[in-house]
Amino acid sequence: MKTLKTYLKEDQTDDKKMDQLEELEKSAYKLMAQIAELEDLDRAEGASGAYDLTDQIVTMDRHMQGMIEVIRRAFKIVPTNEFPIKGESVGENPNMQGSNMGGMNIQNLRKNAGLALDPVKETSADTNELSLLKRNAGI
Repeated sequence: MKTLKTYLKEDQTDDKKMDQLEELEKSAYKLMAQIAELEDLDRAEGASGAYDLTDQIVTMDRHMQGMIEVIRRAFKIVPTNEFPIKGESVGENPNMQGSNMGGMNIQNLRKNAGLALDPVKETSADTNELSLLKRNAGI
């Protein structure tokens, strides 16, 4: 039989896990904002190397989507003592809504920020796009 002391220690460890996952999530959003900034630089018109990083940026986005999905799944695994408010999920992030996989991706972030869904088709970067991504990333 577990003692109160054992439960409290488990709660402290779980709290530390949640804190670490939150830091990882914040870092992932910051990295996504940096990738978006790199994408804007790569699309600069008149530059001799315009669009030369497109494949690498797509790969970065894909891997970041996977990382965010793993982090989101980890949030669901760690037990917490928090109970959701009626109609609300614990750890719900509005940027996660709309994805078939339940994971974050740059298109969902752009959609929720009110930006164009396919930035590759745009001829110039939306000046507010980067600031919105940075704000969502907490930069």
